[in-house]
Amino acid sequence: MRRVKIIKTKVKTEHGTETIHGRITEQSKLRDAFIKETSFWDENEKDPRKKLKPKLLPADHPIAASYRRYKTDWNNIKPVAATYGYYSFLDVWKLLEDNSKFKGVDDSSFQTCRYIYEAQKKHPKWKVQRVIKENLPWLAILQKLDPSKIHYGVNWYNVQRAKNKKLPAGTGQSVYPIPYINVIKAIREKHHRLFVLKNKLFVEWYKGHVGRSYNSYWDDFLNKTKKFLIK
Repeated sequence: MRRVKIIKTKVKTEHGTETIHGRITEQSKLRDAFIKETSFWDENEKDPRKKLKPKLLPADHPIAASYRRYKTDWNNIKPVAATYGYYSFLDVWKLLEDNSKFKGVDDSSFQTCRYIYEAQKKHPKWKVQRVIKENLPWLAILQKLDPSKIHYGVNWYNVQRAKNKKLPAGTGQSVYPIPYINVIKAIREKHHRLFVLKNKLFVEWYKGHVGRSYNSYWDDFLNKTKKFLIK
């Protein structure tokens, strides 16, 4: 039979001193042990364990160097993200998107401005209007428009009819419902909002992306999409 320890506590009441009997619980044992262990501390002194601060390591220390490599290696972004409670790719994406300095400006705006900027560097005498006209199919895709549906004017449509007798008579609005003037206007406005009004933001973005595979991905995407849509 297991022994049960009984604790006797004397309590003063209005009728005198009374003794209360009760069992010693595990919680009571732990509390009493802690009080006994910390009884030597000065009441005005803080917990001495809090004074045990880690010693700063010199920069060339192997542990410091190893930690630095860990914190600066992109391959470790997954375990680092998990350390801070972000366990999936979408969690990290959302975090970056919500806290980005480029918040409110989508990829298509940056790529539209990049396309025009690089075309003007290649052809310094070209104005924005000409750059847009010369690259309209690619820039239209960046505006989420199908370049095969763009109408380039009545004269242009008559030439198309001469090539393809199956096209209906008239202006061709039923076959090509998107006026090219509207597309050019939309591209110019997007370019103005970012490249002109927020030029410093675009320059910062461009410096961080120039020569990277990210831009090559977009160029490849635009070329393949154009080839698929315009046959």
